[in-house]
Amino acid sequence: MAAMNNALQLAVSKGYVDPANPKPPSFTKMMQIANDPDMRKVMLEIKELMDKEGIKFSPAELSMLMSGGNCQHSDKPHEDSKATESGKDGLFKRIANSIKS
Repeated sequence: MAAMNNALQLAVSKGYVDPANPKPPSFTKMMQIANDPDMRKVMLEIKELMDKEGIKFSPAELSMLMSGGNCQHSDKPHEDSKATESGKDGLFKRIANSIKS
């Protein structure tokens, strides 16, 4: 969580994200973020931490997360996920469950 918080603070300090605006960054801002060496470094740190904890996302889940959408499991759970009885846990609940185990 500290790594995610650091990434958010860096994005705010560089003007990529406005905490007062709940809308996701524009495509142009996303391209600027992707090309910023400091942002790439913190995002790589987050990826390494998630890999270490065994947290994986499908491309569809990542896309929904980045767009600020409501990411729910489909009826066909991702092969690396730990779905509950309903198979429809939200993304953040799955992350929390992965970290706990």
